Amino acid sequence: MDEVKRLVGTVDVTIHDRQLVMTERNPVMQIFLAVLFSGIIIAITVSSIIKVLLIAHRRKEISKRQFASMATMSTIVGIVVLTVLPALYDVVFTYFNSLT
Repeated sequence: MDEVKRLVGTVDVTIHDRQLVMTERNPVMQIFLAVLFSGIIIAITVSSIIKVLLIAHRRKEISKRQFASMATMSTIVGIVVLTVLPALYDVVFTYFNSLT
């Protein structure tokens, strides 16, 4: 009976050690999927902004220069946000993994 308790205790320690190793790793797949879905949302948002600007330009509410500058700025902001997201998600996922 003591042998069984010792073996079960060894298995519990091994499982606990493996769980610690898994939580200490960088969650690369989680970050990749979060960035992918966020990128899709950002692309949809930027394209919607450009459509609105195009409608405003057709109605002569904004000039061609304003249309070009606002469309360029929205695209640049979208690219910058998409570039910074992996680092932010890494920090967030690492923080939440350290809590467990």
